[in-house]
Amino acid sequence: MTWTEPELRAFFASGGAKRPEARDASLPGGTRALTIDARTDPSNAPVFFHDDASKEAFCDAANYRAAAFANGIPFRPNGLFPPNDALLLELASDATLAPFQKNVIGPGAAGEPRFEPVGSWAHGDVAAANGLDLRCFYRTEADSGVKFGKLIAAFRLGDRAGIGYHKWTNAHGGSVRAIDGAKSRRPRRRRRRSPRLHSLTPPRASPRRRSRPCWTRPRPS
Repeated sequence: MTWTEPELRAFFASGGAKRPEARDASLPGGTRALTIDARTDPSNAPVFFHDDASKEAFCDAANYRAAAFANGIPFRPNGLFPPNDALLLELASDATLAPFQKNVIGPGAAGEPRFEPVGSWAHGDVAAANGLDLRCFYRTEADSGVKFGKLIAAFRLGDRAGIGYHKWTNAHGGSVRAIDGAKSRRPRRRRRRSPRLHSLTPPRASPRRRSRPCWTRPRPS
C-alpha cells in the first residue's frame, strides 16, 4: 500500500497513532477497510419509549410540526445560497411561511426524547455539502386555503450535483430526481431542459412518471 503525503504527515504528527486504513487496489475501484460509526446501526439507538401508546403520543403530527417549526433551518456551513439571495429573502420575509427541515427523535440534555433537525441524503448541511441545498417552507391550511397546507421550497444545486464534477456540465438528472423524492407535495409538471448548477431553476420530474415538481416561487393566490 502506498501512503499519500497527507497520510504520512498525519502519521508522524500523531506519533504513529493515525494510520491509513488497509486498501486493496486490485479490484475495480479498489476496496478499503471500513469503520462503521456506531450511530449508523439502528440497533444502537437509545430506547425512548417502553410502550406504543407513549410513542404514538409523542410522535403526534402536531408535536412534530411544532418542533420542526421551532427548530427552523439551522445555519448550513456548506450552504449554496449566496448573501442577499432574492428568492430566499422573499420566502423568509413572508410571515405565513414557516421554514423547516427534516427532524428525527434524538436525546435531550437529560436523555429525554426530542425532535431535532438532521442532515440526510436530501436535507440539511449534509446534502448541501454533496451539492443539493433544499430550503422548505410550510404555509398552514388556514393561510393557504389548501387542505393540509402548502409546501413551498427553494433550492440550489452545487458542483457535486453536476453531470461531471468540475467538467463544465449542467445538473445531473439524479440530483433533480433527489429533489423530486425529497418533497411531499408536487405542483403541475412541465418538461424543460436540465437546470444549471448554482441556479434556482425549478426541478422537473422525469417524463416517465406522473409526478409533479416543487416550485421555487410562491404561486399567486
